[in-house]
Amino acid sequence: MTHKKVLVAFDEAASAWGPVRFLERYVIGKNVEVTACVVSDEATLRPDQEEILDFLSARCIENGARMRLRRLSDQPHKELLHLCTYADLLLISKSALRPLALERDFTHGSCALVAVPAHFAPVNHIVLLSDAHTADVHRFKQFFQVFPRWDEEPDLTLLRVVKSEEETESQEEEAMFLDYLKHYNRSVGVLRLTEPLTDRGLRPLKYDSATLVVGTMGSLISHSGNAERFKPFYDDNSALYLPPQPV
Repeated sequence: MTHKKVLVAFDEAASAWGPVRFLERYVIGKNVEVTACVVSDEATLRPDQEEILDFLSARCIENGARMRLRRLSDQPHKELLHLCTYADLLLISKSALRPLALERDFTHGSCALVAVPAHFAPVNHIVLLSDAHTADVHRFKQFFQVFPRWDEEPDLTLLRVVKSEEETESQEEEAMFLDYLKHYNRSVGVLRLTEPLTDRGLRPLKYDSATLVVGTMGSLISHSGNAERFKPFYDDNSALYLPPQPV
Protein backbone atom coordinates (compact mmCIF):
# COMPACT_ATOMS: atom_id res chain seq x y z
CA MET A 1 0.00 0.00 0.00
CA THR A 2 1.79 3.16 -1.21
CA HIS A 3 -0.65 5.76 0.10
CA LYS A 4 -1.82 5.33 3.67
CA LYS A 5 -4.16 7.27 5.88
CA VAL A 6 -3.17 6.27 9.42
CA LEU A 7 -4.80 6.97 12.78
CA VAL A 8 -2.76 6.88 15.99
CA ALA A 9 -5.07 6.90 19.02
CA PHE A 10 -4.02 7.46 22.60
CA ASP A 11 -4.98 8.85 25.98
CA GLU A 12 -2.17 8.14 28.41
CA ALA A 13 1.19 8.89 26.81
CA ALA A 14 2.79 6.00 28.68
CA SER A 15 0.76 3.49 26.67
CA ALA A 16 0.95 5.50 23.44
CA TRP A 17 4.70 5.09 22.98
CA GLY A 18 4.17 1.55 21.67
CA PRO A 19 1.91 2.56 18.72
CA VAL A 20 4.07 5.62 17.97
CA ARG A 21 7.25 3.54 17.88
CA PHE A 22 5.54 1.02 15.61
CA LEU A 23 4.48 3.85 13.29
CA GLU A 24 8.00 5.27 13.27
CA ARG A 25 9.59 1.93 12.44
CA TYR A 26 7.18 0.29 9.99
CA VAL A 27 4.65 2.76 8.60
CA ILE A 28 5.81 6.36 8.38
CA GLY A 29 7.04 7.75 5.07
CA LYS A 30 6.10 9.80 2.06
CA ASN A 31 2.47 9.59 0.95
CA VAL A 32 1.46 8.77 4.54
CA GLU A 33 -1.03 11.01 6.33
CA VAL A 34 -1.02 10.61 10.11
CA THR A 35 -3.89 11.75 12.30
CA ALA A 36 -3.06 11.79 16.01
CA CYS A 37 -6.31 11.12 17.87
CA VAL A 38 -5.91 12.31 21.45
CA VAL A 39 -8.59 11.56 24.04
CA SER A 40 -8.87 14.64 26.23
CA ASP A 41 -11.70 16.50 27.97
CA GLU A 42 -9.38 19.25 29.16
CA ALA A 43 -8.98 22.66 27.52
CA THR A 44 -5.25 22.12 27.11
CA LEU A 45 -3.22 19.00 26.51
CA ARG A 46 -1.22 17.52 29.35
CA PRO A 47 2.60 17.80 29.22
CA ASP A 48 2.97 14.05 28.59
CA GLN A 49 0.57 14.28 25.63
CA GLU A 50 2.39 17.32 24.25
CA GLU A 51 5.71 15.46 24.52
CA ILE A 52 4.56 12.52 22.44
CA LEU A 53 2.89 14.80 19.88
CA ASP A 54 6.12 16.79 19.50
CA PHE A 55 8.03 13.54 18.96
CA LEU A 56 5.47 12.30 16.43
CA SER A 57 5.47 15.63 14.58
CA ALA A 58 9.28 15.61 14.33
CA ARG A 59 9.29 12.06 12.93
CA CYS A 60 6.63 12.99 10.35
CA ILE A 61 8.64 16.03 9.19
CA GLU A 62 11.83 13.95 8.92
CA ASN A 63 10.08 11.30 6.81
CA GLY A 64 7.98 13.54 4.59
CA ALA A 65 4.66 12.48 6.12
CA ARG A 66 1.78 14.80 6.83
CA MET A 67 0.33 15.04 10.33
CA ARG A 68 -2.79 16.51 11.84
CA LEU A 69 -4.27 16.53 15.34
CA ARG A 70 -7.78 15.37 16.19
CA ARG A 71 -9.06 15.71 19.75
CA LEU A 72 -11.67 13.20 20.88
CA SER A 73 -13.66 14.34 23.88
CA ASP A 74 -17.44 13.87 23.86
CA GLN A 75 -17.79 10.22 22.81
CA PRO A 76 -14.17 9.30 22.02
CA HIS A 77 -14.67 5.62 21.12
CA LYS A 78 -17.63 6.39 18.87
CA GLU A 79 -15.68 9.20 17.18
CA LEU A 80 -12.67 6.95 16.68
CA LEU A 81 -14.74 4.18 15.10
CA HIS A 82 -16.28 6.73 12.73
CA LEU A 83 -12.82 7.95 11.70
CA CYS A 84 -11.78 4.34 11.02
CA THR A 85 -14.30 4.21 8.17
CA TYR A 86 -12.17 6.73 6.27
CA ALA A 87 -8.72 5.41 7.20
CA ASP A 88 -6.47 2.56 6.08
CA LEU A 89 -4.91 1.71 9.42
CA LEU A 90 -5.48 2.33 13.13
CA LEU A 91 -2.59 2.09 15.58
CA ILE A 92 -3.72 1.79 19.19
CA SER A 93 -2.32 0.56 22.48
CA LYS A 94 -3.26 -2.89 23.77
CA SER A 95 -4.66 -1.35 26.95
CA ALA A 96 -7.01 0.91 24.96
CA LEU A 97 -8.62 -2.11 23.32
CA ARG A 98 -10.29 -3.15 26.54
CA PRO A 99 -12.90 -0.35 26.69
CA LEU A 100 -13.83 -1.00 23.06
CA ALA A 101 -16.43 -3.64 22.26
CA LEU A 102 -14.31 -5.09 19.47
CA GLU A 103 -16.60 -7.93 18.48
CA ARG A 104 -19.47 -5.50 18.01
CA ASP A 105 -17.78 -2.28 16.90
CA PHE A 106 -15.12 -3.62 14.55
CA THR A 107 -17.34 -6.11 12.74
CA HIS A 108 -18.08 -4.28 9.48
CA GLY A 109 -16.49 -1.56 7.41
CA SER A 110 -13.59 -0.85 9.73
CA CYS A 111 -9.98 -0.25 8.73
CA ALA A 112 -7.10 -2.55 9.55
CA LEU A 113 -5.96 -2.36 13.16
CA VAL A 114 -2.62 -2.86 14.89
CA ALA A 115 -2.71 -3.04 18.70
CA VAL A 116 0.72 -2.56 20.23
CA PRO A 117 1.88 -3.11 23.82
CA ALA A 118 3.23 -0.07 25.66
CA HIS A 119 6.73 -1.55 25.77
CA PHE A 120 7.02 -2.26 22.07
CA ALA A 121 9.87 -4.41 20.86
CA PRO A 122 10.81 -4.49 17.15
CA VAL A 123 9.03 -7.38 15.46
CA ASN A 124 11.21 -10.43 14.82
CA HIS A 125 8.44 -13.04 14.67
CA ILE A 126 5.07 -13.05 12.91
CA VAL A 127 2.38 -15.62 13.76
CA LEU A 128 -0.35 -16.11 11.15
CA LEU A 129 -3.40 -17.61 12.87
CA SER A 130 -5.46 -19.59 10.36
CA ASP A 131 -8.61 -21.67 10.69
CA ALA A 132 -7.66 -23.48 7.47
CA HIS A 133 -10.09 -21.53 5.29
CA THR A 134 -9.25 -20.16 1.86
CA ALA A 135 -10.47 -16.72 2.97
CA ASP A 136 -7.51 -16.58 5.38
CA VAL A 137 -5.15 -16.49 2.40
CA HIS A 138 -6.73 -13.27 1.12
CA ARG A 139 -6.45 -11.64 4.54
CA PHE A 140 -2.81 -12.59 4.92
CA LYS A 141 -2.08 -11.29 1.43
CA GLN A 142 -3.60 -7.98 2.48
CA PHE A 143 -1.36 -7.88 5.56
CA PHE A 144 1.77 -8.30 3.45
CA GLN A 145 0.54 -5.59 1.08
CA VAL A 146 0.14 -3.19 4.00
CA PHE A 147 3.56 -4.19 5.41
CA PRO A 148 5.53 -5.45 2.39
CA ARG A 149 9.00 -5.15 3.93
CA TRP A 150 10.55 -5.24 7.38
CA ASP A 151 13.89 -3.91 8.66
CA GLU A 152 15.07 -7.48 9.08
CA GLU A 153 13.39 -10.64 7.84
CA PRO A 154 11.25 -11.82 10.77
CA ASP A 155 10.61 -15.46 11.57
CA LEU A 156 7.27 -16.56 10.16
CA THR A 157 5.00 -19.20 11.74
CA LEU A 158 1.73 -20.42 10.29
CA LEU A 159 -0.50 -21.58 13.15
CA ARG A 160 -3.24 -23.75 11.62
CA VAL A 161 -6.16 -24.56 13.90
CA VAL A 162 -8.88 -27.02 12.88
CA LYS A 163 -11.93 -28.36 14.70
CA SER A 164 -10.98 -32.00 14.22
CA GLU A 165 -8.13 -34.06 12.84
CA GLU A 166 -10.28 -34.91 9.82
CA GLU A 167 -10.84 -31.26 8.92
CA THR A 168 -7.61 -30.61 7.07
CA GLU A 169 -6.78 -28.69 3.96
CA SER A 170 -5.52 -30.54 0.90
CA GLN A 171 -1.77 -30.91 0.72
CA GLU A 172 -1.75 -29.10 -2.61
CA GLU A 173 -3.59 -26.06 -1.16
CA GLU A 174 -1.26 -25.86 1.82
CA ALA A 175 1.81 -26.24 -0.38
CA MET A 176 0.63 -23.36 -2.58
CA PHE A 177 -0.01 -21.22 0.48
CA LEU A 178 3.43 -21.92 1.94
CA ASP A 179 5.04 -21.19 -1.42
CA TYR A 180 3.34 -17.79 -1.38
CA LEU A 181 4.55 -17.07 2.16
CA LYS A 182 8.13 -17.93 1.19
CA HIS A 183 8.08 -14.85 -1.01
CA TYR A 184 8.35 -12.93 2.30
CA ASN A 185 10.44 -15.41 4.25
CA ARG A 186 12.44 -18.30 2.84
CA SER A 187 11.82 -20.39 5.95
CA VAL A 188 8.23 -20.70 7.20
CA GLY A 189 7.39 -22.74 10.29
CA VAL A 190 4.06 -24.56 10.47
CA LEU A 191 2.28 -25.60 13.67
CA ARG A 192 -0.93 -27.64 13.14
CA LEU A 193 -3.29 -27.96 16.11
CA THR A 194 -6.83 -29.15 16.69
CA GLU A 195 -9.27 -27.24 18.85
CA PRO A 196 -9.18 -26.26 21.61
CA LEU A 197 -5.81 -24.59 21.91
CA THR A 198 -3.92 -25.74 24.99
CA ASP A 199 -0.73 -24.59 26.67
CA ARG A 200 0.81 -27.97 25.90
CA GLY A 201 -0.03 -27.75 22.21
CA LEU A 202 1.27 -24.19 21.99
CA ARG A 203 4.54 -24.99 23.71
CA PRO A 204 6.56 -25.03 20.45
CA LEU A 205 5.25 -21.56 19.55
CA LYS A 206 7.55 -18.61 20.15
CA TYR A 207 5.35 -15.86 21.57
CA ASP A 208 6.79 -12.75 23.26
CA SER A 209 7.08 -8.95 23.09
CA ALA A 210 8.72 -9.14 19.66
CA THR A 211 5.83 -11.17 18.22
CA LEU A 212 3.11 -9.83 15.93
CA VAL A 213 -0.03 -11.99 15.76
CA VAL A 214 -2.07 -11.74 12.56
CA GLY A 215 -5.61 -13.08 12.59
CA THR A 216 -9.26 -12.34 11.97
CA MET A 217 -11.66 -11.06 14.58
CA GLY A 218 -13.59 -14.32 14.72
CA SER A 219 -10.58 -16.59 14.96
CA LEU A 220 -8.89 -14.52 17.64
CA ILE A 221 -12.02 -14.23 19.77
CA SER A 222 -12.66 -17.97 19.56
CA HIS A 223 -9.08 -18.91 20.46
CA SER A 224 -7.88 -16.11 22.75
CA GLY A 225 -9.34 -17.47 25.98
CA ASN A 226 -8.43 -21.13 25.63
CA ALA A 227 -4.79 -21.06 26.71
CA GLU A 228 -2.83 -18.91 29.12
CA ARG A 229 0.07 -18.63 26.67
CA PHE A 230 -2.03 -17.30 23.80
CA LYS A 231 -4.29 -14.34 24.60
CA PRO A 232 -3.64 -11.85 21.80
CA PHE A 233 -6.38 -9.44 22.90
CA TYR A 234 -5.51 -9.10 26.54
CA ASP A 235 -1.85 -9.87 27.11
CA ASP A 236 0.74 -7.11 27.03
CA ASN A 237 3.43 -9.23 25.41
CA SER A 238 2.68 -9.13 21.70
CA ALA A 239 1.43 -6.84 18.98
CA LEU A 240 -1.80 -7.77 17.18
CA TYR A 241 -2.94 -7.15 13.60
CA LEU A 242 -6.58 -7.38 12.52
CA PRO A 243 -7.57 -6.92 8.88
CA PRO A 244 -10.54 -4.73 7.96
CA GLN A 245 -13.77 -6.69 8.21
CA PRO A 246 -15.85 -7.19 5.04
CA VAL A 247 -18.96 -5.06 4.68
